[in-house]
Amino acid sequence: MGIKIRQGGQWVEVAVGSDLTRGSSLVRLGTTAVFGLGEAAFTNIPSIAKKIIVSMYRFSFTGTTDDFIMEVGDSTGYVQSGYQSSYDNRDASPDAKYRTNAYGIADDTWYAWEYNINIELVNVSGNSWVITHMGGNNDNDSTPGAILYGGGSITLSNALDKLRIKTVNGRTLDNGEVTVYYETASDPSSSGSSVSRQTFSGSTSSTHADDADERITIAAYKSYSLLKLNVSHPAWVRIYPTTTARTADASRTIAEDPTPGSGVIAEAITTTTNEDVLFTPALMGFNDDSTPSTNVYLAIMNKTGGVQSITVTMTTIQLET
Repeated sequence: MGIKIRQGGQWVEVAVGSDLTRGSSLVRLGTTAVFGLGEAAFTNIPSIAKKIIVSMYRFSFTGTTDDFIMEVGDSTGYVQSGYQSSYDNRDASPDAKYRTNAYGIADDTWYAWEYNINIELVNVSGNSWVITHMGGNNDNDSTPGAILYGGGSITLSNALDKLRIKTVNGRTLDNGEVTVYYETASDPSSSGSSVSRQTFSGSTSSTHADDADERITIAAYKSYSLLKLNVSHPAWVRIYPTTTARTADASRTIAEDPTPGSGVIAEAITTTTNEDVLFTPALMGFNDDSTPSTNVYLAIMNKTGGVQSITVTMTTIQLET
């Protein structure tokens, strides 16, 4: 006897206690044929992904010698600093490189060769990731190719939701494809439980002024049960299903209650640091964009009395995949 869960917009039956019901499964996100492109980009990685596999198949480019790199990103955009990355083509002349503005995949690649590489990203905690890769090239003649390998790490401000593969100098890609898979976390202690709680965080800017609103987006679930919020500093926090609802509510003051049905999922006013706000009973939240996504839209008013970045952490249970 199985249960049904919603996955990819369809109801599918899975066995109770399976990896899917415990939250662990390898999911194919998509494949991009790269011919004529300047990069292979994937911008819809769900925040529940704990391992990401990127497969570059017979990848090549036009032009001249260049380096392959990968950039990852979150709701603020692609990140171009803060990487630790060492990488090399192990051939007759090993010359490892180090890079901080991207994750390096292959150095001194040659446009006439094809490259086959697997990249693995593993979430170690919060928004921190360890990245490794291994692969090789084929120079299309009898000369032995090279082994490619490397490793590194990156810590993001928010949940990783995008990545792209390209060359440093923006060469046109002329062959091959890139496929991305992701895997969610399994909870061994769940003993067949179909749900487990997860936390997701987002922060306002370092220049967030007192009594000013800032808007952020946290990548979480398409629909979810909201158990609690943790707010790092005194603030007025509101959560919405759409940016339209958030904009429509912008003129409401902190002393006013929202109009029923106006699109306010939850709100909280905190007065201390690292304050927990429990929702009893738990609330149901959801994304209501025309194409449902994992975006949760927040408005946060700084109530500290000075300039302060404010971090909001949601504790949730997934209702829809």
